[in-house]
Amino acid sequence: MTMDSENSGRRTFLKSAAAASTLALTGTGLASAQDSPSGSPSGKLRVGVMGVVNSFTSWSWSDLMESDKEGNDPHGESFQTPLLGMDITHVWDLDHAAAQKYARRLDAKAVRGYDDMVGHVDGVIFGVLDDVPWYKYLARPYLEAGIPTYLSRPFAYNLRDIDEILEMAGRHNTPLLATAKFEHYNEVPALRRKVEQLGRMRLAHATGNASDWPMHFHIMFMMMQIFGYDVEQVSLITDGIQRNRYCQMTLLYKGDSDGAPFLCTIHGVPNQDQLSVTLFGDTLTVTTNMLRSPEWRDSLLFRYAPQVIAIQRTFHGELFEPLDNIREKTRVWLAAYKSHLEHAGAAIDVGGLSPDWRAPYPQPDRIDLSMFR
Repeated sequence: MTMDSENSGRRTFLKSAAAASTLALTGTGLASAQDSPSGSPSGKLRVGVMGVVNSFTSWSWSDLMESDKEGNDPHGESFQTPLLGMDITHVWDLDHAAAQKYARRLDAKAVRGYDDMVGHVDGVIFGVLDDVPWYKYLARPYLEAGIPTYLSRPFAYNLRDIDEILEMAGRHNTPLLATAKFEHYNEVPALRRKVEQLGRMRLAHATGNASDWPMHFHIMFMMMQIFGYDVEQVSLITDGIQRNRYCQMTLLYKGDSDGAPFLCTIHGVPNQDQLSVTLFGDTLTVTTNMLRSPEWRDSLLFRYAPQVIAIQRTFHGELFEPLDNIREKTRVWLAAYKSHLEHAGAAIDVGGLSPDWRAPYPQPDRIDLSMFR
């Protein structure tokens, strides 16, 4: 089988799997989390957290999800009112002591086995980037049980791994969300509408804070939400895949039948602005930006809440995007990684990426595979 035919077959499966998932979620198949029995005393969705050390959940998302819980005020600026309908009831981490400490803060239960939350939660959140290479193992029991699942980026370090995850989700009609927070910002639908007014797209340029880990995930995925997933080539020039002082990424879009190919350029800059985006078209130029507020509540509401709301919707069975989009985001990111590591930042064809090419793990020995046997 050629690489093109393999990718075509994969896209066909994912599209049919996504259609089956939608049918099951809206018909008589998988019951949504909203319809499942809840063991939470509050009557909210029961959420399991996978990983708390260096986790988004432990230092930001739980400030939104558990804002009214006594004792959960790590930043001293709690809302003191329930903003969402979720309750963190179970926690797992490789470091069980850290899981226990976090669980005590939220009056939750720390479990010892990574699969011990199955049957006890309505949704599960993976918020630790260090565990990404092992998602296909850690998420398996939840995906196979039909428990809605959130995966933090980059989702996988190999196309075969993400294919395995997506096939599990499709086969078991499990709602799956895999995003970075920029994909959920209000600027995305606003810029989509502006694109329709620009005439022929000539160039898109975006910037983000270079020190964000890693900056190019956020902006790249946001641009793909705006312009779509038909990226032909990608290049990445940077001094570090995790923390970087400089970063330049370029996406070449094929263009549609009415438009010529165009470039989307992305730069990391050493400032604290969240993002800036400028779109250049035949008829006008559009610019938008998001400044970071020094107030933590502002950060929660404008930088983190949109994604957490999407997580809750997923736990209620609402699909954010087709499974194939998740694969394409992963493929473009991996191709960019390969451009940086093996081609000195030269543009490479996204469609030519081998399903077996694997990006190096930041912590290759973090998890012993014997725990999954």
